[in-house]
Amino acid sequence: MKKPFYIFSLVVLLLIISLPGIFNRAEVESANRIYEIMMPLEDLRAIAEAENRPDDEVLQEFKAAGLEKVQLDFLTLARMEENQLLSIYSDAELTEALRFSPEYKDSYVEKGIYVTIPRQSSYENLLAQHFYLDYRIIGGERFYYFTDRGALEENIGYDPYSIQMLHKADMDYVFSLPNQNSHESSTLLHNYRHPSLQGVLFSSGEVTGYPVEEDMQATRDILQKNGLSFYQQEFTALAGLPGLAKETNYQFIRLHGITLGENSLEDSVQQAVRAIKERNIRSILVTAAPERAADGVPFIETLQQQMPAHFIHGDAQPFQTIAAANWIHPLLLLAGVLFGYGLLSLLPFKIIRIAVVSLLFITGAAWLITDYLILLKLFAWLIAVLTAVCAVLISANSRAGMWKSTEKGAAVWLSFLQALGITMIGILLIIGLLNGNEFISGVELFRGIKLLHIVPPFLVFLALFGYYLTKQNRHSLQNIFNKVVRVWHVIVCFGLLLVFAYYIIRTGNSSLVSPWEITIRHALEEILYVRPRTKEFLIGYPAMIIGLYFLPRSPIIGRCLLVIGSIGFLSMINTFTHFHSPLFVSLLRSVYGVGFGVIFGYLLLFLVVWGRKYWAK
Repeated sequence: MKKPFYIFSLVVLLLIISLPGIFNRAEVESANRIYEIMMPLEDLRAIAEAENRPDDEVLQEFKAAGLEKVQLDFLTLARMEENQLLSIYSDAELTEALRFSPEYKDSYVEKGIYVTIPRQSSYENLLAQHFYLDYRIIGGERFYYFTDRGALEENIGYDPYSIQMLHKADMDYVFSLPNQNSHESSTLLHNYRHPSLQGVLFSSGEVTGYPVEEDMQATRDILQKNGLSFYQQEFTALAGLPGLAKETNYQFIRLHGITLGENSLEDSVQQAVRAIKERNIRSILVTAAPERAADGVPFIETLQQQMPAHFIHGDAQPFQTIAAANWIHPLLLLAGVLFGYGLLSLLPFKIIRIAVVSLLFITGAAWLITDYLILLKLFAWLIAVLTAVCAVLISANSRAGMWKSTEKGAAVWLSFLQALGITMIGILLIIGLLNGNEFISGVELFRGIKLLHIVPPFLVFLALFGYYLTKQNRHSLQNIFNKVVRVWHVIVCFGLLLVFAYYIIRTGNSSLVSPWEITIRHALEEILYVRPRTKEFLIGYPAMIIGLYFLPRSPIIGRCLLVIGSIGFLSMINTFTHFHSPLFVSLLRSVYGVGFGVIFGYLLLFLVVWGRKYWAK
């Protein structure tokens, strides 16, 4: 027993030495507490038109409520037509119109697109700056002439009257920027340089310059030269984001979109609050159709009222760079290999121990040589699986003296603490290895979450019930297969299959949440700041506690419950692998999960013990 003790002591020492990297992450997360609220200018204008009010009056009303920034869409010829600034005709439409004019009915109309000249000279100047304008006179009127219909969707700049109104209102704004030529973007942003221009939001699902690497680097230079950040909307794929984010050292702002009317006002506010406090979101983009305009100002005001006090409403900024020394990763890789060896040395799986430790060593060494991030992620995933499995098996071994252990059985609470300690060491290894702005920004994710919820319980099941496969116990397995299958057996198996399917579906960001569950979640969040995970305090930890109690008394029941109990520990690990969640939130959520899980577990255990005594009488 001394050998594993020395190994774990060394692992803990290495973790303590590497803690500054984790502290730096916590410091960076706690330092960025400013959030902002943004709305598209088009929505504000639609509200003004529906209420028959001036645009600037509606803008001032929302600004007074707490609107921090406005998203400004780029102009195209097609959008200018929608805003009745000009008209667009095809050659067929003009030919048809000239048929009814005796003077011009025989006029020849070339094939192409014809655009009327705007009345305001500023728009005409805007078009002249972007296009090489060709003119045609048709029916006595002068038109811009284009041969390519794609010109109608090109970014020609931003509405000068809108920008003038925003400057007058002292309102900051963000440009929507499509994927276009990097030279055009450079000229465009240079022409519109102003202190009120705070950033860009890529609007075409692609980073400007994608997929050409040189053009994306040019986009980086443009943004840095003009002192602009870019925004990335959560749950929206943005092609080229990893490359640009890495080039800019992950200095961008995470944005979450809220569409008023999809949910109730209270649910929308809670959605925004959770995004900010639990997922490092710092900008909320609110869209509102004219029919939902009445919710706009109340939403902004209610959001500020319900936001936790340590968050500040203002001008959102990217997260600072997380400082981490180069020697921390090799140190943690060594700690991970030693941790795996120490865990498996406490279990009678010698061949598996050699294979797993070798795999960890090869994976870690390969990452050090190649610097391929996927290898580091694989190393962390192996640590996660190993932690969840061994936490259960080692605590079960210490509790019931399994696998012919000579140690005296430990108390339930001591075995549970042992499993909890193993889990915490594994978590510290994972968050220490995958530490940096690429992870807290959500660009790099911890992969294999679904597998993480399947593999550990399966491996625990194999380890605890594998004795049926041994020669001396094979007759027991044969007896099980030879038993008569009754209808209730089929019903129970089908029910268990449905439970398993629901468990897998609910893993991750699932929408299968009932209204009463949402109500309970909101209540817990209001009281506790963050809610504990249901899989932990209602399922995993209670099953673990009751399973440890029954293990020496009724091994079959105890082992079945321990398989379920593994869910609690892998859920805790999963909580900390949501790197876009602040460390404080993950830690608080886990403390709640363990606390409530232990209380609920011992309460159930008391009821089970009391019920057995009552039944025996």
